[in-house]
Amino acid sequence: MKAKRTRPVILLADDDPDDREMVREALQEAGVACDIREVADGEELIDYLMQQGRYAEAATAPAPDLIFLDLNMPKVNGFEALARIRAEPRIASIPVLVLSTADAPEQVRKVYAEGGQTYLVKPASFDRLVETMQRTEQYWCDTAVLPPH
Repeated sequence: MKAKRTRPVILLADDDPDDREMVREALQEAGVACDIREVADGEELIDYLMQQGRYAEAATAPAPDLIFLDLNMPKVNGFEALARIRAEPRIASIPVLVLSTADAPEQVRKVYAEGGQTYLVKPASFDRLVETMQRTEQYWCDTAVLPPH
């Protein structure tokens, strides 16, 4: 039986500060004990993951256990970011969970084809988002064995 992670690091990549706040609050409301880190676009996400630029110090960018990825971001969109993550051996094994408002079948297919582990549609209500975060935490932090750092 695997040891439960005490405080997994969740990296939230979303250009909308209101959406980041809502996810952060939903994780807290769901009782998910995690270290939440945030980036506002795909370029910043790659800098964080590669520990470059303002994230060059390891203390400012602890390796995430999970990435919540929005697809519609400036500079580098979610699909491009996912492709870059999967192409870089140092970070390729980090689970990427897409959290999007869209659920177009071709978009969902593309996320899975490009290496995304889960596609979550952002629920319309905060209560449903809290439930989604509880289930996500139960699976990804309590049940699944995540890759070591």
